[in-house]
Amino acid sequence: MKAIYHATYILPAKKEKTSVRMKMDVNDFFGLETKRDQLWFYGFYATSFVILTSLVIISAVMDAVNL
Repeated sequence: MKAIYHATYILPAKKEKTSVRMKMDVNDFFGLETKRDQLWFYGFYATSFVILTSLVIISAVMDAVNL
């Protein structure tokens, strides 16, 4: 009785670089040339997002409690 052996070859997956390319496009679009420019830009919008999100959550909680 012969054993049947079927070898499967798995090719390495291609690494997608879309997120890196997207960030480079945003930097080019807004003219962010240095790391300092990027820090101010992304820091400002991250801080704004956190403040706005916390205000929305606090508003929803206060509406649910009927204060």
